[in-house]
Amino acid sequence: MRRMLLSSLRGSAVWGFRIDGVLHEHQTIQGVVEDVHQIIGNLKTLTLALDDDVEDAILRLKVRKSGAVTAAQLDSHGGVTIVNPSHHLFTMQDERDLSVELYVNKGRGYLEADQHPTDRSLPVDLVRIDSIYSPVKRVNFAVAETRVGQRTDYDRLALTVETNGTVTPEEAVSYAAAMVATCSANGARPILLIWPLRERKSDVDLLTEHFNCSLAERHGISSRSFGADVMSLLRAYSWPGNVRELRNVVESLLLTSNE
Repeated sequence: MRRMLLSSLRGSAVWGFRIDGVLHEHQTIQGVVEDVHQIIGNLKTLTLALDDDVEDAILRLKVRKSGAVTAAQLDSHGGVTIVNPSHHLFTMQDERDLSVELYVNKGRGYLEADQHPTDRSLPVDLVRIDSIYSPVKRVNFAVAETRVGQRTDYDRLALTVETNGTVTPEEAVSYAAAMVATCSANGARPILLIWPLRERKSDVDLLTEHFNCSLAERHGISSRSFGADVMSLLRAYSWPGNVRELRNVVESLLLTSNE
């Protein structure tokens, strides 16, 4: 789920730009405080959204006065919404005419500049940039024990999701869950049912390594290498269904081995 949230949701971003007199990213612009590299950094963090029926667009900007230039000064486009209009683009030091074109499209995850499709019909002075399409900025999760009827061997998954404002956290989780469900439609187990740990022995090794590293960092100690005999016992144990007990065992092994 976390991987789906961070890499598989569609979003919109600037993938290229044109500025008068700019042919590549390794140069400065006359009358502009920031160099091209700094401007690219600002464009990568510009948050916008394209309408459902719009796949790409070109946003234009013409500047004549000195001072800070923000996203609010971009010419309005019927199919594009600027989520953070106060976002800083660059600063004009001198009063001069400067034209800017921003090329925007939809995509998923993170795409490097050289991964954008090459179209010979595009202008030769178009500069491609890395694009951050994902509308999800951060995802954290926690697993806790929960009770279902008379059974206490279930786990509850709590997600903390932060987005860029183009979608709500609830919408992002809903989209990601639908995508996982679609991918799992070929007879896989229901995606929100977490089976007791004793029924998924193959997860013991992965979880043990995860707790080994995360708990060692938390306590400020070195992680340890568990021998084959220890791992065999961990796999053979009939866990009551929650990962917390395995976590406690790994934590005890770590702390006693560092005393």
